[in-house]
Amino acid sequence: MIVVVTSIQLKTLGHLFPFVRLTGRSVRQLKKVYPHVIFKASGFWKTYYTLSGWKDAVEMKQYATSGAHLEAMKSSSKVAARIQTITFESTDIPSWKEAKEKLATGKVITYR
Repeated sequence: MIVVVTSIQLKTLGHLFPFVRLTGRSVRQLKKVYPHVIFKASGFWKTYYTLSGWKDAVEMKQYATSGAHLEAMKSSSKVAARIQTITFESTDIPSWKEAKEKLATGKVITYR
């Protein structure tokens, strides 16, 4: 399985409502088109995490580059100060602790 772990740090708490709107649309797209994908979310204050498990990279890339998720990615610089992500293969979904440890070595995008 392909596992994707992402953290999103908001610019300010004032960006929470646009972030929730964008995220909600992306999650609805995920659950409608890919109901078999394992999805978890966590977070508080200005930092939020997602963890998803996909059957293969093709399916994951199709989701990432389409619909509401693509729109959210295009808008990320408006709401996020920093995004960090890592994609890796695994036989199972990691715990949040394991996922965050792996994420520490992931790709970082910083916005002003």
